Amino acid sequence: MKKVLGLVMAVAVLGGTLTGCGSSGGGSGKDGYSSAEKAAVAYWEAYYTLGTDKMMKLMPAEAKEHWEDELSLTSEQLTAYMEQELEKKSDIIKTFKSVSVDEQEELSIDRIQNFNENYLGEVGIKADEAVRCICTIYDDTGYIDDYRVTVYQYKGKWYSHAADAFFE
Repeated sequence: MKKVLGLVMAVAVLGGTLTGCGSSGGGSGKDGYSSAEKAAVAYWEAYYTLGTDKMMKLMPAEAKEHWEDELSLTSEQLTAYMEQELEKKSDIIKTFKSVSVDEQEELSIDRIQNFNENYLGEVGIKADEAVRCICTIYDDTGYIDDYRVTVYQYKGKWYSHAADAFFE
């Protein structure tokens, strides 16, 4: 029995590794980040460097599917649309150097419910946890400004609701 169970577990782990569906959840491994801080940094890096790939990674597959259905866009068109929206901010890329997360505030259960209803309800998913991060943006001369971004955990990975804002 132990040998059979061990073999089944080995096949499951190997199968998950080969298909990109490890046990950490969050879909294919192409989406989401492993921590709230990484997701917050990724959002501002994507925003300031016009990093479409990072921005798209901040949306779970269900959110992408929703916007593909809502806007009648293919996955490639959705990415192109994101590039177009980010290009509108192209004047800010010259100033960006780095970003740091200075403060993280976990949202209370009531605020998470509100967040789920007002921000994620449209795409049909619910956050397990949500964190508001205060980030400082730096350029070559130093400090630019402080900005907030809310990130949320869904199926074990961290995403940013702000990535969806490009499609509203």
